[in-house]
Amino acid sequence: MVGYLWLVVALPLLGCAINAIFGGAFSKRTVAAIACGSVLLAFIVGIFVFLDLGTYAVKDQFQLSVPYVWIGSADTHVDLSFLADPLSMVMVLVVSGVSFLIHVYSTGYMWHPAYTTDERQQTGEYRRFFVYLNLFVASMLLLVTAGNYLLLLVGWEGVGLCSYLLISFEFRRRSAMLAGIKAFVVNAIGDVALLIGIVVLYTQLGSVGYSQVFGGVGNLQSTTPTFVALLFLFAATAKSAQIPLYTWLPDAMEGPTPVSALIHAATMVTAGVYLLARSYPLLQHAPVASAAVAVIGVATAFFAATMGLVQPDLKRVLAYSTISQIGYMFLAIGVAGYSAAIFHLMTHAFFKALLFLAAGNVIHALLRPGEDIGEQDMRKMGGLHSKLPTTHWTMIIGGLALAGMFPVSGFWSKDAILGDALLRNFWLYLFGLITAGLTAFYTFRLIYMTFRGRFRGPRELYSHAHEAPANMLTPVTILAVLAAVGGLLQIPGLWTIFSNYLDGTFARFPAPQGVTVPQENTTQFWLLAIVAIAVAGVGILVAWQWYDRNAARRTPEATARRVPALYQLLLNKYYVDEAYDGAVVQPAMAIGQVVTGVFDHLVVDGIVRGVAAGLDAIGAGLRTLQTGYVRQYMLSMLVGAVVIVAFLLTR
Repeated sequence: MVGYLWLVVALPLLGCAINAIFGGAFSKRTVAAIACGSVLLAFIVGIFVFLDLGTYAVKDQFQLSVPYVWIGSADTHVDLSFLADPLSMVMVLVVSGVSFLIHVYSTGYMWHPAYTTDERQQTGEYRRFFVYLNLFVASMLLLVTAGNYLLLLVGWEGVGLCSYLLISFEFRRRSAMLAGIKAFVVNAIGDVALLIGIVVLYTQLGSVGYSQVFGGVGNLQSTTPTFVALLFLFAATAKSAQIPLYTWLPDAMEGPTPVSALIHAATMVTAGVYLLARSYPLLQHAPVASAAVAVIGVATAFFAATMGLVQPDLKRVLAYSTISQIGYMFLAIGVAGYSAAIFHLMTHAFFKALLFLAAGNVIHALLRPGEDIGEQDMRKMGGLHSKLPTTHWTMIIGGLALAGMFPVSGFWSKDAILGDALLRNFWLYLFGLITAGLTAFYTFRLIYMTFRGRFRGPRELYSHAHEAPANMLTPVTILAVLAAVGGLLQIPGLWTIFSNYLDGTFARFPAPQGVTVPQENTTQFWLLAIVAIAVAGVGILVAWQWYDRNAARRTPEATARRVPALYQLLLNKYYVDEAYDGAVVQPAMAIGQVVTGVFDHLVVDGIVRGVAAGLDAIGAGLRTLQTGYVRQYMLSMLVGAVVIVAFLLTR
């Protein structure tokens, strides 16, 4: 079955093509069946390949499926190869499995666009959404199954394109259109760094294949792996929304909620994590780059968590939590805890998809007739636990996982990262631990503000609120089960199924001499886990005191008044967007206006107009020769003939 790995990419791509070309004649149900079915089939193929790969010895778990030569010449040879190894198969199952559940959820969430009542237009919008969604999944699956960096780049660019299409899907809203452009431009900055890194590897090693690159990295000059790893890190910060290129992700909340779940949980933001994890042999030969990955990760985790403390928008709180949790994954990769990073990537996909889809249920329940988006301001929510009981309890499970509370999935993966961080640097561990407490606080602040207390919005909106239909609740319930038990694949002291399986990837290219990889310490894990549970428990307790038990006392508002400068700083997200706008965007626009207003108008257009004016003058001169008198034309012919004869006689 390893040779059929290419099908996991081809099937969603086929679903995209069928709906794009022939979908105009299909009903909504047919469009949804094709879109969901193609991703489900990709997931099933992934399971078979996963099981087949398990029959190989660890040393052989690096299987390439090569349908044909992609680029071939005397100097260059690149195969269209699909890689089946433990890392790629974990990613395939996570991406296709979670994406399938999001597809099913979307069949209900996107059924009735509120901005039109025309059934034909509704069907067209529905089809367009699923075409983009299938293409997004196909691009991400291509990225994680690519057998070389050049094919990875194709998937990488496809993911970036689809993010633009989906974030700005509701392009009638200017904010959605601008958010899509912002995501595309910021990611394009990182794409340049990835392309340069791939070119450097090819010029130095003569190949872009993983085996050839990782096998030859030890023969490179000491600065080359560091340079390439830093380029890959910069690309990853853009795609995975880390400092300094994280600002596009909160704005991406302008897209429909299923898009937010797909981008934040299973696809786009994990692409940068996958790139760094796949490139771990480069990082092992580049300690400076590894340290930079860890520092950027922990700084982003803490930085984003502080912004999540005061945000009023339901989806934006979850967006900042995504930035923060991806920071944990970067931290793990930076301290060589590669298995811990991928473990957290998997559990995060479960509980973050759950949280976003549950948030979508809340928004769907508070949708006003005639509007294309429901209420997202938590200050206008509250008391919804009786209206949305299933959504309420599933969101609690997701919140516990995000907060890292025992025994749900986030506890096992987050604490594994903190343990690996402590082995390398105490300060990395400390800031990671503080971030865990902040995460627990803002997560349960969200839950209490949304579901507990009294409803703070219009009463007619509350009376209209209702639980989501079955095709939206079922995926949320399945994700709640996965978020609850998904971490049980790795229990220190009992079994380490997940890390043992990933050893097929991360033990294939051993670390060079002098580079240590964190080793599991069961006693240390449980001691640190107790500390982390206590810190997270304090965060949850404070959130309960402020937003549930003593909500009437308005303690958060009183606290904000005592530290107004800090509150405004966090509420305005440290004014980073304003700083970027003043330092980068506006100068770039000014330069663009100079280029278009001066150079383009005076030079480019001037040359074109000058050529046109010159040809016009030549034409005007030649027109004077055309008098319309036959005798003049005959005289000209006679004179010409005489001149020719005279020339021939005098030679």
